[in-house]
Amino acid sequence: KKNTNAPPSTSASTGQAQQDGAANPVGLVDIVSNLHERTWASLDLHVVQDHLANLCDTVRAKDLARSSCFAEDVHEVHRRYKAVEEVWQSVEPIPLNDPMEIAPAVNFASRRITLELPDLRSIAKALILLATLRDFMQAPQRAERVPQLAAYTEGIDIPYELVELLTDAFDKDGRLSGDKFPQLKRLREEGERLYGSIRNTVGV
Repeated sequence: KKNTNAPPSTSASTGQAQQDGAANPVGLVDIVSNLHERTWASLDLHVVQDHLANLCDTVRAKDLARSSCFAEDVHEVHRRYKAVEEVWQSVEPIPLNDPMEIAPAVNFASRRITLELPDLRSIAKALILLATLRDFMQAPQRAERVPQLAAYTEGIDIPYELVELLTDAFDKDGRLSGDKFPQLKRLREEGERLYGSIRNTVGV
């Protein structure tokens, strides 16, 4: 009678191990990863990335410069270099010189958390800047001179009505403008009147 509780034969165990090893070479992933890291280090990639980041104005651009966001093919490489060439050769300053550090505020807004005034001002400023950049690049004569930059800005979809609403939306003190929003101005005036009336009533 065959003993079903007997351990597998040595040859069977060896064969299984060989199959597992072929499917997942021991340490190969670590070796490749280490090779990549040593290659980038020998090329001083981090030094190059830091220099690129220092040339960027926006927070998003600085993050991209320091990331491993490489082009997937030679056509993408050419597109990116063409855009850089257009920036350097542009005789007009490109209207995008603000850090636009709005990611935390946008994250809060996406979670339906009420934003504070500083966050609202930052987002409003960023949207106006992006709309200005789009209009600047999409101007017919300019788009002919910098076609790659113009192509990059085609995807900026900010309604003109929103830009109009945000323009001059805040006063010199950083509050929502009473001139831009008359109803808000009336509410403030009514609040101040009631506050003064209460103070007079209690004799303060």
